[in-house]
Amino acid sequence: MMVYHRSFWNYYVIGGLLKGLVQGRLLRGNSLHAVNQHATDGAIARHYRRPEWRVLVEDLFRIDEFRVTGLKAEVIPIPASTLKEWLEGHLPDGFTRFLTNTLGWGSFLTIRMTKR
Repeated sequence: MMVYHRSFWNYYVIGGLLKGLVQGRLLRGNSLHAVNQHATDGAIARHYRRPEWRVLVEDLFRIDEFRVTGLKAEVIPIPASTLKEWLEGHLPDGFTRFLTNTLGWGSFLTIRMTKR
């Protein structure tokens, strides 16, 4: 199963604070949740941390593994542009995987579960 991951980097810094300030949404009184919700591709999107997901499903499933993953574009907090493409092309894949997957900055939380 894959859900959105509420990491400090993606949810609060990039998705909330930076986008909220640049787009003026925070200045108009929107919450960090509202700013993040506007940026998702669905009508309603929820973001979870590992402990929250565990509590949500613990009666029905045993958690076998959590894995945080993300995209290289997530670590570069600027809008899509030639500069961003250039930076993505020059950042080593191993470095961005370290940030998104190892440090947990990625926006996807993948969970392997077993039904109880």
